[in-house]
Amino acid sequence: MLRVVAESMLPEYNPGTLIFVDPEKAVEYRKEAIDVLTDTKEATFKRYAEEPEHGEMLKALNPNWNEP
Repeated sequence: MLRVVAESMLPEYNPGTLIFVDPEKAVEYRKEAIDVLTDTKEATFKRYAEEPEHGEMLKALNPNWNEP
């Protein structure tokens, strides 16, 4: 279980929301995913997407989120 702490996944997931994670489940296209950042060891929660111009990526749902 992880707690959402930022606004990157608004409006579907508010800060403070608890999410349950199955570490054995493979990531699926257009589904939410957890990844651990290699530099900070911090978990990030985004949606897995494939875009022609960017390839595979984890993407924030909040269109106003300024971090890639």
